[in-house]
Amino acid sequence: MTRPRRYERLNDAAERLCINPKTLRRRISDGTIVGYRIGRLIMVDPEEVDQKLVRVIPSGYMGR
Repeated sequence: MTRPRRYERLNDAAERLCINPKTLRRRISDGTIVGYRIGRLIMVDPEEVDQKLVRVIPSGYMGR
């Protein structure tokens, strides 16, 4: 049996990722992630956001 999806508000997801909410809105507009309108709120699937927007930086990365 599949587990129910969890959603978070767009602003909460943006805050969690330390990005501007407009960035998430652009990603919804260009189809990178899916946004779900529930009333006046836009909700996103946190697993999808993490999978598609969070870059993994190798442990030996020095930033140069």
